[in-house]
Amino acid sequence: MSRLSASALDVPLQLFVGDVLDAARFQPPKNPPSPIYVPKPRGGLWTSTWLGNQYGSAWVQWCLGEDFCVPDDGMWNCTVLRPALDARVFVVDCRADLEFLVEDSTITDSIGGVYPDFEKIATRYDAIRLTKKGMRATRSPLLDSNLWGWDVESTLWLAWKFSEMVPIGHRTFSTIP
Repeated sequence: MSRLSASALDVPLQLFVGDVLDAARFQPPKNPPSPIYVPKPRGGLWTSTWLGNQYGSAWVQWCLGEDFCVPDDGMWNCTVLRPALDARVFVVDCRADLEFLVEDSTITDSIGGVYPDFEKIATRYDAIRLTKKGMRATRSPLLDSNLWGWDVESTLWLAWKFSEMVPIGHRTFSTIP
């Protein structure tokens, strides 16, 4: 049973905000150390769907709303990415998707929490795309496995799989009303 996105054509353009991107500096994901695990790896690349020049992305919107990591001058360094057609993207749109993803790829921390083994998952998929619906279904820390801390629709790239990378410079964004 495959839960891959039908094709990379189904993955919309992605926005990365942060340092200048360079494929040579990409770091594959590494599981964080125990004793208490967080369901986010070290490394990889985080993006969110490009919402256009006015709003940026769900990640930008969350940051603006929470006053979190907003650049001091309000200018975000932005790059729009087009996923490669051969990218193997796993889409988490519901709880069952997450259960399938981690079925044989989990880590248990020192207090019994069960989390995705991102290093193992990276051998099968190039990215994990969490939809807005999937985020709501998987973020409870009370679930055996969860994506607590994935605060918005986003894609975690486990491999560098982009056909196009367009730096669009420093931008300001408005909050969605």
